[in-house]
Amino acid sequence: MDTFQGAEKTWSLRSPRAEIFDEDHRVELVLPRLRFFKKDRPSSTVTAARGRLDTVTRDLWAGGGVVMVSTEGARLESDWMRYDSRTNLLSSTAPVTINRGRSVVQGVGWEAAPDLLRIEIRRQRGEIAGEDASLLSPPADRRTGAAGRRRTPEIRGGKAVKAAKARRRGQ
Repeated sequence: MDTFQGAEKTWSLRSPRAEIFDEDHRVELVLPRLRFFKKDRPSSTVTAARGRLDTVTRDLWAGGGVVMVSTEGARLESDWMRYDSRTNLLSSTAPVTINRGRSVVQGVGWEAAPDLLRIEIRRQRGEIAGEDASLLSPPADRRTGAAGRRRTPEIRGGKAVKAAKARRRGQ
């Protein structure tokens, strides 16, 4: 099943087994694989043991060990997640682990854009490797996403970010 916004593919859902419940407007999925697209190019893939699709809203719930991998190299693991098609955000109140390079951040509760370029983690702790320090200080043109400049993932939240910013200011 593919979903489009205008002529642009936004996500694609595959599952080896699906049970359709027309009256409840839902589809129960086994081993769902959800692939997100940005400008018709893959940006990330989500896999899980099971899932549920609301056929009216196109919202999706996935559980049983969610793994999300972005084309930029970030990896998110959580017990379950919910995709809200209206806001185009994934979220969960479950524990989460995010790996990027040698950096690992863990927390409880999270919200992320489908390309994992923006991730907000609640109650977080972790270690950011030197080469991944850009995770804590996004480039000046981050809001505009100026052409020719590669956007780096942003991980926000908790005391770790405030402490890192204070260290950079020399406080």
